[in-house]
Amino acid sequence: MEMVKSFNRMTGKDRKKQILRVAQHVFAEDNYYGATIARIAEEADITEPTIYLYFKNKKELFIAVIEDCASFQLNALKRIIDNADDLKDALVNLIHEEYKFITQVTPDIEKIMNMARVINDPDIKACMLKYNSDVHELVKENIEKGVEEGVIRDDVDPDALSRILMGVVGGMRTMLLLDPPEAVDAIFIYAVDLFEKTILRE
Repeated sequence: MEMVKSFNRMTGKDRKKQILRVAQHVFAEDNYYGATIARIAEEADITEPTIYLYFKNKKELFIAVIEDCASFQLNALKRIIDNADDLKDALVNLIHEEYKFITQVTPDIEKIMNMARVINDPDIKACMLKYNSDVHELVKENIEKGVEEGVIRDDVDPDALSRILMGVVGGMRTMLLLDPPEAVDAIFIYAVDLFEKTILRE
């Protein structure tokens, strides 16, 4: 006898969240090209047509997953800054604490974001460019504030320093997917020390 899919009653909003959560994990495991709507539906215990009620194709679903991951990461950065005792701690935490919060708690998100960066599709690239721009502006604004408050040397270029810090953090988070956490942590500690000695005012 053929098994019939069981459906838990959910609101449309909750169903969409469920699909995004399951899709995130499947994309992280199978990569963008290997993942299928059929597998996502199976993992979510729903039918494929149910997914197509919310997303017209796999690319649209993947972009929605990227946007969800990007929102999580951006909000994590904002929380790190907001929860710091002062601006100096906030800037240091952008290097040292942010990768722990994101990569160790949600490794699937880091896999998705790394994957999205190398996919040659204009819509996916546009989505990633928006995320990079949002992060850049957030970090740049805090660097400018640091210069105004005398926390950061006044001869730094906030735009360039923001991009450098983004590159350092992004590179280290990628390393954490491959290298032992303690090895990457040691590098982060060195990066923080270098940042404090060369950029921050005493």
